[in-house]
Amino acid sequence: MESFLDILVITLAVLITYQDIKQRRVHFIALAAFIGLLVVKAVYLSAYIEVLLLEILMNLTIVGVMILLLWIYFKFLRKKRLFEVIGMGDILLFVAFAIAFEAGTFIIHLTMSLVFSLIFHFIFKNHYKKHKTIPLAGFMCIYFIGILVMEKFHLEIPFPL
Repeated sequence: MESFLDILVITLAVLITYQDIKQRRVHFIALAAFIGLLVVKAVYLSAYIEVLLLEILMNLTIVGVMILLLWIYFKFLRKKRLFEVIGMGDILLFVAFAIAFEAGTFIIHLTMSLVFSLIFHFIFKNHYKKHKTIPLAGFMCIYFIGILVMEKFHLEIPFPL
């Protein structure tokens, strides 16, 4: 059952990556299905639903604070609206990460996925010149797929976390 869920999650992550890189928009249905599958997987793997809900709540609080700080920064310092600089798909992917990872590893994976996205942006920015934005959701999904594959095949991360 877990392997089947992983295949579905990876398939949706590939779809989200493709949509975000090609169109700079991700269909809501793909994101909703992705989040839904992560919820099903988290509940399936959880020994105690109360602990799972508490961890998800802590992670969502971190995402909420992060979005609030972004909103304050862009509203008052850059004089831009939040959705001019970050897409709803990116925010929903933060929510997906909040569901997918335990509280302790969530901050690490969120940070690493953002660093990974920044590195990918600098490497591939010449390949998508017609867009000025970073396909954050797509790059974060590539990171997520890598983590799932490494976890599934028990591969070690080559650097300490």
